[in-house]
Amino acid sequence: MTTGANNEGNLSEPATNLDQKSTPSQLVTALQREHAHWVTEVIEAYGEVTAVVPRLHIVDVC
Repeated sequence: MTTGANNEGNLSEPATNLDQKSTPSQLVTALQREHAHWVTEVIEAYGEVTAVVPRLHIVDVC
C-alpha cells in the first residue's frame, strides 16, 4: 500500500454534475423551454421530478 502523492491516482471520487442539481430533469427543462407558460411548478422529492401543468395542457404534455 502506498501513501502520499503516489496514492492520489488510486483514489476515486464520485463524479458530480452541478447542472443536474440546478436542472432536475432534462425533460422538464425541455418542456419549460418549449412551453414556459405550461409549467407552473416543478417539484423534486424522493428522487422524482413532478411538473405541474394546467388541466388544459395535460394531454399535450403527455
